[in-house]
Amino acid sequence: MRHSVVRVPRKLALATALATTITTAALSPLVNAASEGDRVILDAQPFSMLETSSIVTKSMALDALRQIQIEAYGETYDITLERNTRLTQNLANQVGSNVELYKGKINGIDESWVRISLVNGVATGAIYNGLELLLIDQYEEVQQQLAPVVKSDMKSMSSQQSVIYRLSDTLDNTTCASEEVSSVRQRYLSFVDDIKSNVASFDTAAMTADRQVNVVIVADTQYVASSNGDTNGQVMSQMNIVDGIFSEQVGVQFGIQDIIALSNNGTLTSTNSSTLLNQFRSYVNSNLRNPGLAHLFTGKNIDGNVIGIAYMSAICSSSGVGVTQAGGRGTMGALTAAHEFGHNFGAPHDNQSRSACASTPGGFLMNPSLNGSDEFSDCSLTQISNTLSRASCLVDATPTPTPTPTPTPTPTPTPTPTPTPTPTPTPTPTPTPTPTPTPTPTPTPTPTPTPTPTPTPTPAPDCVEGALDLNSVSPYSGTNRGDYDVAPNGCSITLTDNIWRISDIGYDINENTQITFQFRASGRGEIMGVGFDEDRSASEDRIFRLTGTQDWGISDIRYTGNGQFQQMTIPVGQYYTGMNMGFVIANDNDNGSGNTVTVANVVISNPDDNGDGDEPPAPGPEGCINLEDVVPFSRVNTGDYESSGCDINLSGNIWRATNETFTITADTVLRFDFAANGRGEVHGIGFDEDGDASADRIFNLSGYQSYGIRDYRYNGGTQSFEIPIGQYYTGEGFRLILVNDKDYGWGNNQTFISNIRLSN
Repeated sequence: MRHSVVRVPRKLALATALATTITTAALSPLVNAASEGDRVILDAQPFSMLETSSIVTKSMALDALRQIQIEAYGETYDITLERNTRLTQNLANQVGSNVELYKGKINGIDESWVRISLVNGVATGAIYNGLELLLIDQYEEVQQQLAPVVKSDMKSMSSQQSVIYRLSDTLDNTTCASEEVSSVRQRYLSFVDDIKSNVASFDTAAMTADRQVNVVIVADTQYVASSNGDTNGQVMSQMNIVDGIFSEQVGVQFGIQDIIALSNNGTLTSTNSSTLLNQFRSYVNSNLRNPGLAHLFTGKNIDGNVIGIAYMSAICSSSGVGVTQAGGRGTMGALTAAHEFGHNFGAPHDNQSRSACASTPGGFLMNPSLNGSDEFSDCSLTQISNTLSRASCLVDATPTPTPTPTPTPTPTPTPTPTPTPTPTPTPTPTPTPTPTPTPTPTPTPTPTPTPTPTPTPTPAPDCVEGALDLNSVSPYSGTNRGDYDVAPNGCSITLTDNIWRISDIGYDINENTQITFQFRASGRGEIMGVGFDEDRSASEDRIFRLTGTQDWGISDIRYTGNGQFQQMTIPVGQYYTGMNMGFVIANDNDNGSGNTVTVANVVISNPDDNGDGDEPPAPGPEGCINLEDVVPFSRVNTGDYESSGCDINLSGNIWRATNETFTITADTVLRFDFAANGRGEVHGIGFDEDGDASADRIFNLSGYQSYGIRDYRYNGGTQSFEIPIGQYYTGEGFRLILVNDKDYGWGNNQTFISNIRLSN
């Protein structure tokens, strides 16, 4: 049985009144829900966090507690947070340093729960204060949903800032034909009373508490396109909220087994909800190992009005799948996903005829329409409890207490049929010779394949002069289902199954740049090749597809080695140029496995730079300014910093200046490498001749304040800058100024600056 949530079109007649058309779904399994396009947020406030404990430095343990303070709607919430490492513990390298997931509670409110995610320093999440749910979204995500008067009040906000709003202050189709806003709030408060009494009377501890279900999330190409280059971070942020709802109410935690970002949708093409759900189930059963649940996060506009669909009571089965229109929907996408997971867990729709929960009021999470609630009803929890009592795929969230419940032995009885081999003694005499030949052939094939793969990786080619060190690589394009191995000499890397990698070091590519390397491919992949890119999103005009079945990428140069190493040369500079581009290795196979790519002895050169032979571009410049002897500047010193030689890392609210002074002439050029991990007010660099900050001296490279010179902007990764500073100001006695400014909010912002050089 399938359940889905659909949208109903609606118009806002006045700022204080709602005129809504509600369609009923009669006996159809499809029911009504609000669309994001029709959703209106009546009230919202700028969001900020103040850290009330000591400054958290880069070196702090991941499990350290954080004390923060949040003010919203006249209330001050003191919150204790810890990293939600359990949610992503299976993801290994997929969690980038730009993603921080937190869970916690409001101090003094036992029934509260908090989930906050920071992706590139931008906060999203949810806070349940014991009475109602507060949502935190990036301003850019909800800007078009704000009521005109609210949008006007926030017109000075940066798209990178966040807003906080009450879920009860959102208008959707829970309102009837024409209803005053005040009555919406009153009815919501009555819902809250029902929630409190129902939850208080329901013993959640009687269910399988301290249990975990593992889930695979698949993101289609439309969702990937909506995630601003960080698919993994967006998925984790939304699942952090889902995990909060289920952990606190159902007693079952979520663990993300894998995030698969598709570069091609393959068979997942339909916009009909039922068809897409069936396509996804077939895809999962053919290509993935479903650990308990699998869910498709899509950016498609399903059916024009449907936002989710899932199979009922299907956890731990081949039908344990669902689909949520989550792309570009922030926290509301998370609530929709929680609704669909609720169906998988066995919860039918509340307040719907012929449902097991038909008599339940329509004020809970499993209402057919999105209604301003994150709470399961008493009836939903009972249905979920029945399903979970039969769920065999749940694992222990905490290894120690769980052995007691004996859910593990439950599978053991299943092997009881296996003891039927008791009759084996009878056939033992006859079968004895039979098994003997059986094992004999088995070993025979085993040794045959084993030697073949073994020599393949073992003879990793010896390093050639100037070969790149491939030890330092990171995930690329969100595709990380496979595995990789770097040879001991560091000059060779092998990718297996569906996986892309990019070097952590960036290289400058000019029109003369070329690469030479050894390449080997085996198996049937879709995109197998190399390239360069300045960000982490797969770009068709950056990757050379040397072999593979998919018509994607630059295919002018082809691999013909038939499983053996082939020496290849690509004149990259004839295709594109750029600064600080990472080297990419692609081994894409969304719908299969067993394919491998090995790349060895990659040498980057610019043969025609000066006519004297190949010249690999140097990743690190020489003659840089030493940053170990820096002093406070501009009286802003509440943050922290770490420096070593030509590198410095600034954390929190902090400015630093060199003791050394410099002369800037009209021809002076400033060069350096820069990265920002977190969003502050000003991340930048400049010079000044006194002890006060001057806006006409500081280059604001990243940050949501309009302060400073903003002609040069940071776009992500480690970016190399070249600024003709003498065209902006000249003089003597200038000190170098390094800026990581954040006067308000939680001091999680960081700035990394290295290899600073001045030349004339």
